[in-house]
Amino acid sequence: MQDDRGALERGGEMQKALAAWGNADAAREGSFHGYVQALAHARFVLRKIMRILDDQAREHGLEPLNHQALLQIYGSDAGMTVSQLSDRLDIAPAFGSRLISQLDKQGLIERTPHPTDRRASIITASPDGVERLRAIDRAIFRRIRNFQDDLTEVGKFGALGVFASYVGLDGDSTLASHLRDSVRWAKEFGNA
Repeated sequence: MQDDRGALERGGEMQKALAAWGNADAAREGSFHGYVQALAHARFVLRKIMRILDDQAREHGLEPLNHQALLQIYGSDAGMTVSQLSDRLDIAPAFGSRLISQLDKQGLIERTPHPTDRRASIITASPDGVERLRAIDRAIFRRIRNFQDDLTEVGKFGALGVFASYVGLDGDSTLASHLRDSVRWAKEFGNA
């Protein structure tokens, strides 16, 4: 891992932007350069992780969107309909239906009649589908760990702040407080 504690200790522009992440407008206005640095790190992390996810899905015989579909199906509490899957993937229902057919041909999903809608089925992951997800996850985890080792602490904090802003995490929440405490801890640790 790259040692970036000095940058944390100096309280660079990105550090200031992260400290104000609870109010994205203030962060952009107060330290626009720091905000853009954090945004650049976040986009880099997203892009790199998506590349790793997509590559591993392909290496395990799934197109990336089929992998995402299988993740959504298995990640749901009780399976999902094609319509629900399409909403989760932000795709047209007709395309969602094609993805389900492709997964079905590979034996990765199971269909059961919907209890109240005769036109719909509940889609769940088959045992083979779950095992495929496990295999992909193991491969992804190894590659993600290698990628994490290359990230700087400032980059991690900046990306985390941007992600928190993207999901609407309130700057006054308990998690926000813990994030700010971790920044202070990292600065103090850098001085030790």
